[in-house]
Amino acid sequence: MSKRFQNLTNGKVDPALVTNVITADDALQLLNEGQSRYLHGQTAHNALAQESREILSRLGQSPIATVLACSDSRQPVELIFDMGIGDLFTIRIPGNVPTDDIIGSVEFGVSFLKTPLCIVLGHTQCGAVTAALEGVRFGNKFDNVLDYMSPLVEKGLSQCTQVQKDLLLNKAVQKNVHATINKLISSSPVIEQYVEAGALLIKGGVYDIALGSVDWIY
Repeated sequence: MSKRFQNLTNGKVDPALVTNVITADDALQLLNEGQSRYLHGQTAHNALAQESREILSRLGQSPIATVLACSDSRQPVELIFDMGIGDLFTIRIPGNVPTDDIIGSVEFGVSFLKTPLCIVLGHTQCGAVTAALEGVRFGNKFDNVLDYMSPLVEKGLSQCTQVQKDLLLNKAVQKNVHATINKLISSSPVIEQYVEAGALLIKGGVYDIALGSVDWIY
């Protein structure tokens, strides 16, 4: 168990909430190892795809982590962690915003699939965060996504220089990840229960689309 959750729960984990055989710390280590393979061009899971399909079709899924990530095509979650079929329960929406439907999906991963780890993953150069910063509206249902984000990020990007824009955008992406995590916990008694019981570790990261690396910020 991580030190952070030992402090939160006095080292106690409710066994009724834990059925996944892997711990959160071990799951995070596997993701970090996969990230390293991805960065060094040594990915391994593609070769196991057929075997994984056959096993999972018979036995069902038991992912090691629930991942809430942006929909951006430059952030392929399974690839950047070198995870195979059935390893991650991935939920994607522009700006990784925690709408009610998204929170419900995270609850499913946590309470039904019993993933011990939940990742909220933002990324650099996020178009949804940029649009929220600039107060852009598209006149369609995508505006609903921006409405969730606008209270979380600062306005005024259009008045900045390019250097300032980059810094502000990076700060806003990080702020959005933190806000999403806080929203998941504060809006879901289910998620809050698992966190307080020490059965769920939530981590926040930012994926650099140019470098391919993940920076853990929470």
